[in-house]
Amino acid sequence: MTKKPKIIVVMPAHNAAKTLVDSYNRLPKKLIDQIILVDDASTDNTYKVAKELPITVFRNSLNLGYGGNLKVSLSRALEASADIIIEFHPDNQYDPQNLPLFLKKISRGYDLALGSRFIHPKDALDRKMPIHKFIANRGLSYVDNLLLGLELSEFHSGFRLYTRKLLTSIPFYQNSDDYLFSFEIIVQAVFYKFKIAEIQVSCDYHPKMHTANLKNSTIYALGTFKTLTQYVISKFVKKPSGPFSKVSVQQCPLCRRSITRLEYNVRDAVSNNIFSIYYCTPCNIGFTHPKPNGLHTFYPKIYFIFLKTFIYSLLQVRRPKIIKSFLPAGKILDIGCGDGKIGGQLDSNKYFYQCIETPFSDSKSSNVKLVGVEKMNEKPMSYNLVTFWESFEHLKNPLQTLKKVSIYLKKGGILIIECPNYNSWERILFGSSWFHLDPPRHLFHFTPNGLTQIIEDVGFRIIKKRTIYAIEYIPIGLTQSILYRISPKLNIFALKYTHKYKLILPIIIGMLGIILVPISYLFYLCKGSPIQLIVAQKK
Repeated sequence: MTKKPKIIVVMPAHNAAKTLVDSYNRLPKKLIDQIILVDDASTDNTYKVAKELPITVFRNSLNLGYGGNLKVSLSRALEASADIIIEFHPDNQYDPQNLPLFLKKISRGYDLALGSRFIHPKDALDRKMPIHKFIANRGLSYVDNLLLGLELSEFHSGFRLYTRKLLTSIPFYQNSDDYLFSFEIIVQAVFYKFKIAEIQVSCDYHPKMHTANLKNSTIYALGTFKTLTQYVISKFVKKPSGPFSKVSVQQCPLCRRSITRLEYNVRDAVSNNIFSIYYCTPCNIGFTHPKPNGLHTFYPKIYFIFLKTFIYSLLQVRRPKIIKSFLPAGKILDIGCGDGKIGGQLDSNKYFYQCIETPFSDSKSSNVKLVGVEKMNEKPMSYNLVTFWESFEHLKNPLQTLKKVSIYLKKGGILIIECPNYNSWERILFGSSWFHLDPPRHLFHFTPNGLTQIIEDVGFRIIKKRTIYAIEYIPIGLTQSILYRISPKLNIFALKYTHKYKLILPIIIGMLGIILVPISYLFYLCKGSPIQLIVAQKK
């Protein structure tokens, strides 16, 4: 470099209040231009302690995990014009005395420098590294070196140097949000042919330091084998995937940040167009890209047919029960209500039931306003309860809609949202074939934590959060995911493109749905249901 490089230390922190000050005091300040700490929604005083130090401090509203927090930390450093970024954990585990050696590697053409506890393996044991961690680390490192053609003594430490060139050249936003990130970024450096150095570092093991438990260690180990498999396929088959696939980073429509990961490319059964599902790490929410104009053209006629509405109305007895459990009597606003059949299951002497639906649904019900959420204009503080039954994921701007709803609700009013659960087992099993992804009709894909956060941001208090078993959705959804994995033409929404199946396909789906009820219910019992329910109260 022709000018002095700007050196920034990033400290990804979680519950590090007891060790943060000691970690900070050990850093050689004369070598460092700026220190950035990102608190990962700690439950202790980490943020308060950090704010008392002469460093730059940020705080995640959600716990993003090790990899997720490191993505935010590295992003903050790049935004601050860092040329060299040092990752240094604030758990007072690593001794930074060899930081000058890290910096010397830059002049020799290296873009990634790894601190190693095993250049002299006996040192790690002398410093009381648990023997089971020593053995596991050495075993994994042997396999990693064999497949990557390296001679590194360690792949798994948390004291590292990255150059700006490296981070702006590799797709690190595609990496995992958990501990696997630390391994993936090394393999990415190998794949994109960056030079890697390692420097001996000392590591002290003490009671206050953070360490992965057996479950997380096992998940991490399995993840490394998955990453190595992706690496081999990407390198030798010439089809980069996962963390080796360079993709355009899209801005999250909610937080406006670009810390997003491409999850899937999905072919829409109605239009035959390809839509992408991105996941925003800071928000814990997925979104569909691009958002189509004229969304009504993507809804098949079957979406609003009488038979579907009739079957749903027979099976939706649970929804009136939920309403009654939170509101014995009062005014209800149902947004995305279809034909408003739920209103017919409520006592008209106790409830006033008003519906909002999109104009192209063509509902003939007298209590349905066909104005859509963009044009709905209700009287402020006039409703006791507002519901979104499988409609919230269709909204173009869920935050703006929630703000409207907050205005319409009386103080202490109830908000009920039922929508697909992006963390469900079905999504993990079926990936891009998961029926409830359903782009472009589903514009957002909510995890329980992500949905909770945006509801609370608007000023609601969560009073109930759980997954549910929706008999009218779940068995059929599981059936459709299986059939979609076989062929996109077997999607019920694709009937107009598959005339030879148009009579038999609904019968097959119905029969398989009945057969799969026990399996889908088992998923629900194991907290892997594809449908979630959140109930909140206006403060």
